[in-house]
Amino acid sequence: MAKAFLIAACRSHSHSIERQREAFAAIPQVRAGARTSAFVARLGSKGSLIWHAFLGGVGVDIGGGLCVDGSGSVYVTGTSDSSWGAPTRAFTGGYDAMAAKLDSSGSLIWPTFLGGYEDDMSYGTAGGADGSVHVTGTSESRWDGSAIPPPADYNAFVAKLVETQSGPTITKIKSKRPTAGSTATIIGAGFSSNKTANAVYFGNLKAEVKRARTRSSTGSRATRCRSR
Repeated sequence: MAKAFLIAACRSHSHSIERQREAFAAIPQVRAGARTSAFVARLGSKGSLIWHAFLGGVGVDIGGGLCVDGSGSVYVTGTSDSSWGAPTRAFTGGYDAMAAKLDSSGSLIWPTFLGGYEDDMSYGTAGGADGSVHVTGTSESRWDGSAIPPPADYNAFVAKLVETQSGPTITKIKSKRPTAGSTATIIGAGFSSNKTANAVYFGNLKAEVKRARTRSSTGSRATRCRSR
C-alpha cells in the first residue's frame, strides 16, 4: 500500500487543543502542547487518515521536514522554543532545532534538541544507509564543538544523529528441547515488558515471543528463517 506523510504546525489561539483534535478522525498518539504544535499524519493511498501525532510542549513547535526508514519509523525535524518529552539532548534556549523519532504507528520513541542559546532551526532530514539520520537547518549559535565554526550571525548547519542502544543482559536460557517449535525462556535483565519490542534469535532463526517481563522473555523457536 502506498504511504503518504504530512508534517505541519497547528496553532490553537484561544481554542483548546481538544477542539482541534475533533477535526481529525482518530485520536493522536502523542498529546499536543499549547500555543503552536507540530503534527505528523500518515495517509492511505486514497488520502484516508491512518494516524496522526502532535509533537511539542507548552510553547511554539513547528515541523520542518521528515523522512521514513525501511522499517516504517518516521524521523521529524523542526523548531521548538521549549523542552518536551524525554530528550536525548537537552533544550538549551531561544529556539532550538528539534528532531524526533516515531514508530510506524505514530508513537513517540525519542525527541532531541540541537543548538545553543541563540536561535537554531531545522528544515530537513534524511536517513543514512548505516541507520543514522542527518538533520539540516540554520543556526545562530556555536554548539557542541562543531568542526567548522560559524562565520556569521546565521549559518547553515548539518548534523548526523546515531542511536546508541544497550541490549539486555542474558544470564540463563531454559529450554527442554533444542528443536524448532519448542518453548525457551531467556532470563536476564533489560528486556522490554512489551513483547513486540523483544527480538530473539536462535542462530539465524527468529523466535516468536509469547510473553515478556523486564527480567525474562519466553517464546517459541522459529521454524523458518526471517530477516534481521
